[in-house]
Amino acid sequence: MLLKLKIAMAIIAAFIACTNCCGQTTDCKLSLSGKIICQEDGQTLPGATIQIGNTQQGAQSDSSGKFVLNNICSGAVRLHISFIGYNALDTTINISTSKTQNFYLRSSQVHLHEV
Repeated sequence: MLLKLKIAMAIIAAFIACTNCCGQTTDCKLSLSGKIICQEDGQTLPGATIQIGNTQQGAQSDSSGKFVLNNICSGAVRLHISFIGYNALDTTINISTSKTQNFYLRSSQVHLHEV
């Protein structure tokens, strides 16, 4: 009886661990790739960050402004995209298959005053 209880608890723990991975039991093997681009002049933004919602999962654009996010679950995905000197972009996209999408950031107007 004790052995059956331990096995049942192990199965339940494994199920909980799998569903907590992404909050879903579906495969989370999709990817999102693209470029982070300046909206005003079309130049790519190397070193920009793209993060999924309130998670630790994210990426940084390379020297060509390209990024890749792997192991994304299907459905609505909240993204936070930022780069120093630019207004951050918060957006939600729907992902059902791996896809490529570019994101455009606007430069922020920061005025410095002489001290």
